[in-house]
Amino acid sequence: MLKVITPAQAINIINSEFKAAKSIVEQVELDFAVGRILAEDIISDEYVPDFDRSTVDGYALHAADTFGCSEAVPAILNLHAEVQMGKAADFILPKGSCSPVPTGGAVPKGVDCVLMIEHAEDYKDGTIGATIPMAAGRNMIYRGDDVQPGKIILSRGRRLKSQDIGALAAIGKSVVPVCR
Repeated sequence: MLKVITPAQAINIINSEFKAAKSIVEQVELDFAVGRILAEDIISDEYVPDFDRSTVDGYALHAADTFGCSEAVPAILNLHAEVQMGKAADFILPKGSCSPVPTGGAVPKGVDCVLMIEHAEDYKDGTIGATIPMAAGRNMIYRGDDVQPGKIILSRGRRLKSQDIGALAAIGKSVVPVCR
């Protein structure tokens, strides 16, 4: 005869029957993790991104230096050190200055925006003219905007997809614990 049970009882039966399978955990490299089930929560130890960076090719600067400027009356800014892609911007940018930066490049400490190159005139005398006023935060991604240490990135029991592998790599994981 058919025995009717509650949903809670059904879940208990499933959990008890499959408990042994869940407890077998192995570490696999990310290349082999797609389709596998995470055995534990993945918690970030990293900031992503791990430094303040530009989202455009342009000039890192202080937004306040562009207040009230326009194409007719540009804000004149002194060119400072150029930031090379892949290099740290380990200097503080003085007020009234700007620093050329590439897309994805680090920005100097203390700057709060990046002026797109299309909105600047290079006067070829060590200065540029900013032709639009800037707001703080414009064209920048700040350290930890996407992920901060201690944040659960992926939860236990999740079947890993290809996009999860990218997230795991971004936080420095090369192997993950999965159910066997």
